[in-house]
Amino acid sequence: MMKKAVESADSPLSVLTSFLRLARLAELSSFGRIAEDRLKVIDRLNCLKDAEGTNEKSLQQLITDAPWLINPEWAPVTENQTFASLRREFEKYYEKKTGDVVLLAEFQESGKRPDFVLFSQENTVQIVEIKKHHHLLSDSEMDRIVKYHNIMKSFLEGNKHESFKKWFQDFHITLICDRLELNGMSRAAFDGYKLARKLTHMSWTDFLSKSKQAHQDFLDEANRQREAISWNEADESPRISAQNP
Repeated sequence: MMKKAVESADSPLSVLTSFLRLARLAELSSFGRIAEDRLKVIDRLNCLKDAEGTNEKSLQQLITDAPWLINPEWAPVTENQTFASLRREFEKYYEKKTGDVVLLAEFQESGKRPDFVLFSQENTVQIVEIKKHHHLLSDSEMDRIVKYHNIMKSFLEGNKHESFKKWFQDFHITLICDRLELNGMSRAAFDGYKLARKLTHMSWTDFLSKSKQAHQDFLDEANRQREAISWNEADESPRISAQNP
């Protein structure tokens, strides 16, 4: 329909409008199918989250391939060269600051387990820490998240990394974990990050239900608009055919 809209140079505006309306109908059908398939994936994940073979490495890979599970507006995109450079430079910066090696390389590398998921969305570096269903987050695990936070903050604010700051203005941490067992400074850090909106915490129940509801709402709206356009198009089809047989 887009092609016809371009080729019909001598047609009146009403015909162009009709073509674009039908193109919109096709897009809504396509997006609706995507949302429907994603809902099936979410239901499947709900069944598999407690399976014996489900581990953190598998969950990290899942989030990398399907970031829309966390936020429907996040889409898996090809990693650009700028972010690939940021990833490598941050690994080196982290080791220099702490003496520890942090692994953020491609997950397909055999035998290597990434420390956390790192990707970019909406000009923001997204740090995702996902734990198995029913996992209890300990003080030592929260201390590691604090370390990630502080070093990423220092990294982006450093003069040597101003070129990255132009593309990635901020960073955010998402923690998917059912239960917390935090005390003292760990608890204070957790509460402080949440208050400053630097950390989003979701249980598995919230994680799956939020994702499912968002995609269901989109599917319902796509179906509603598709039906409305179909009815309008049916009413106008004879006139359009006469104008442009």
